[in-house]
Amino acid sequence: MRLRGGRNLQESIGLVPAVAAGAGEEEERMRIGMGRWGALVLLGLGLAGTAQAEASPYGTVEALERVLDRLQSSDEPEPLGDGPVLRKGDRSDAVRRLEDRLAWLGDFDGSPDARFDADTEQAVRRFQGRHGLKVDGLVGPETRSALGRTKQDRIARLKKNLEARRSFERPKGSFVLVNVPDFELHVLGPDVEPLSMRVAVGKEGWGTPPITDRIERVVINPAWNVPASIVAADLAPKVARNPGYLAEKNMVVLDGWGEGASRIDPSTIDWGSVTEGNQSFHVRQQRGPQNPLGRIKFLFPNQAHIFLHDTPHRSLFVRQERDGSHGCIRVEAPFQLADLVLAGTDGWDRGRVEEVVDSGERATVALASPFPVRVVYWTAWVDEDGTLHEREDLYDGIAPTEKPV
Repeated sequence: MRLRGGRNLQESIGLVPAVAAGAGEEEERMRIGMGRWGALVLLGLGLAGTAQAEASPYGTVEALERVLDRLQSSDEPEPLGDGPVLRKGDRSDAVRRLEDRLAWLGDFDGSPDARFDADTEQAVRRFQGRHGLKVDGLVGPETRSALGRTKQDRIARLKKNLEARRSFERPKGSFVLVNVPDFELHVLGPDVEPLSMRVAVGKEGWGTPPITDRIERVVINPAWNVPASIVAADLAPKVARNPGYLAEKNMVVLDGWGEGASRIDPSTIDWGSVTEGNQSFHVRQQRGPQNPLGRIKFLFPNQAHIFLHDTPHRSLFVRQERDGSHGCIRVEAPFQLADLVLAGTDGWDRGRVEEVVDSGERATVALASPFPVRVVYWTAWVDEDGTLHEREDLYDGIAPTEKPV
């Protein structure tokens, strides 16, 4: 609930800090999103401070159920519809429809008057923050699309997520949780200091699936054994156009994966006719600064061949939408993740890991106690502060209830 003085109801009673004047966009993105639904869930339902939420920071099933109940009994206003970008200073009937819609969703607490003023802009920013959109206060195509989701669409989304949450099996101890549509990784549990970081996940056509598994090994200075599917779809066409591509990327062609594998001359292969099923060779990208796996990878055996890994492409984590991989999960802070995952394995503290990284030599560390990992596909949740968050369905059809690999 937003007060006309610029603070929301939760800020006014000291539940969350007010956003400081001049705060950066990213800091504001993390703090905003305390709309009227959030206040109702937090204050009216008594869920603030719920201990040991089953998948914090994604709140509880009960909180999501109560938001669904309130949505089902609400009256949906007139759609915003298509149109030009709306911004502060605009005055039109479209602005009135915008304010009606924001009020319905709990982000605007004023009286709709068709004037896009500071309160309207703040409501737009709040809406953008809890939908994972760029927080700029402008109603452009992405924000307009998110605002345009109907009541029935929202109800269907909440129901699917509720089904997924009810079937979620939280490990007894500490674990890694990756929520694909949220582009976030969290390490949670009683034995660790909570850790959160951004991730990049599979792009459309190479989607990252739900996974239930355990991290068993950590590989330092890994080489990349390029999957046959990627060789056929991405690599072979590039080599066919540019025969020097493999050398430029520090890649070699081998007759096997083992230590004794022999190299094959790339010029003896008809790259224009390579398919996923006819490859009698393997492609490996050697260790080094160009290797897309970076300095560390975290392995958990699964049929989809998905794993967590570092990346040299740090600019990925600046992007709002981080779906750019071939399915594996690129992590923002691999050394911090390694600190927690390797904590129970003797002889592998941060200093030892960095020493091996600096040496350039490959090392594989078997964890003394495998570390549970859960990769989920949740597009709606109510956080610990009682705020409803929603994310886009990246892959247009993967249900949050899809059976994990």
